[in-house]
Amino acid sequence: MKTQHFIYCLTIVAVLFTACKKDKEQELEQGIPVTGVTLNKTELMLAPGDTVTLIATVEPDSATNKTVTWTSSKTSVATVNSNGLVTAIGKGDATITVITKDGKKTATCLITVGDYRAKWVGEYIGEYIYYLTTMDGTSIDTTSEAIVNVSTWEDSYLLITYEGAQWMPEVNTDGYFEQYPDNPYGYSECRGIILNDSISFEGTYSMSPGHRSYYKYKGKKQ
Repeated sequence: MKTQHFIYCLTIVAVLFTACKKDKEQELEQGIPVTGVTLNKTELMLAPGDTVTLIATVEPDSATNKTVTWTSSKTSVATVNSNGLVTAIGKGDATITVITKDGKKTATCLITVGDYRAKWVGEYIGEYIYYLTTMDGTSIDTTSEAIVNVSTWEDSYLLITYEGAQWMPEVNTDGYFEQYPDNPYGYSECRGIILNDSISFEGTYSMSPGHRSYYKYKGKKQ
């Protein structure tokens, strides 16, 4: 009786061992499946001609088949090659998608292509008036010849620089521009007009509590 029981136990062990071996062999044959994929960027803003490489991470790291393919939803805006290299072509939005061969898992990155570079407008020479008041009533009033450099930014902004000062007001089609503290690119108030070969602007900004500056400029393009 004991012998039969022992033989029965050995048989069960052998069956279980064989089943486990087959499962392991099947797993090795089929490989470790892909469970997902991610990208190092989910959103990018580029200018025409810019390039950037997206990096795809296939999960798990031990997955057997990590092959991926890349596609662009709008190749007139941005293209992508087999290595994830994205090239910005023209203005607009395009979605770059990476797809795993195993499991068809996907991840995407939204590419927005716009005019995100400063375009040179010109150098202006004119009169710069600067007036500063302080808490103790002290005032500084200076007038000097100043060279101001002007560029455009994202089509709808001007980039105005003068020595250590910089303004980025929003400009309309008539040449009028303005910038206030809530302007995403501004830290001071600025308003003016750029027309033909001339520019003029004025504004204020607070350097610190009790210190307020006023400035005014009018110049001609060189």
